[in-house]
Amino acid sequence: MLTPLVLGGLALAVFWQTTLLITWATVREVTHATDPRRAAQIRWVVAGMLLGAAGCTTLALWPPVFGRISTAGGLACLAFFLLVQPLGTALRDHARAGRLPSA
Repeated sequence: MLTPLVLGGLALAVFWQTTLLITWATVREVTHATDPRRAAQIRWVVAGMLLGAAGCTTLALWPPVFGRISTAGGLACLAFFLLVQPLGTALRDHARAGRLPSA
């Protein structure tokens, strides 16, 4: 049976793996960037992604396990995962092309 704990655990596992892969690819792109201003902007976006991931994880691990806050944290992790996937891909593509996505 898919309980909130199981769903939250699955969301956290997929979420952290994907976030770390996107972050590593983006940081690698930044190291090859020639424009220091653009590289700094990309670093700030990556830092924001990691802070968002940490915030969602904190909420998901908030006691009690089946409480409202931890369940909302699990849903926040899933939503963050679904949002960070296209953002990370767009950030990588725009870092290669030499421009950042407009906010």
